[in-house]
Amino acid sequence: MCPSSNVQTRAFRSYGEHPIDSLRRAAVSLGINTDARTITNISLSQEYRKLKDHFGWDNREFLACNLEALRAAFVEDSLKNSLSHKLDEAYSQIEK
Repeated sequence: MCPSSNVQTRAFRSYGEHPIDSLRRAAVSLGINTDARTITNISLSQEYRKLKDHFGWDNREFLACNLEALRAAFVEDSLKNSLSHKLDEAYSQIEK
């Protein structure tokens, strides 16, 4: 999902009204993206900050979304496993 782009294109009236948090709470598989950075001038870090500010997301939600995106990737399982391990390791090093 690309929440900032969805707001910019008026798919949703505001960031706070975006259904991304409700979908996450309903255990829908999500990946967070930025869409076209030449149109929506936002980095992934900025998108994460907005999710944190609007919905109180923390590293658990971001890791879960990263792992879901990885599970849906069209790459070999061995690469998925390797990257999954690296994500787990990296997030464990981040202050909560």
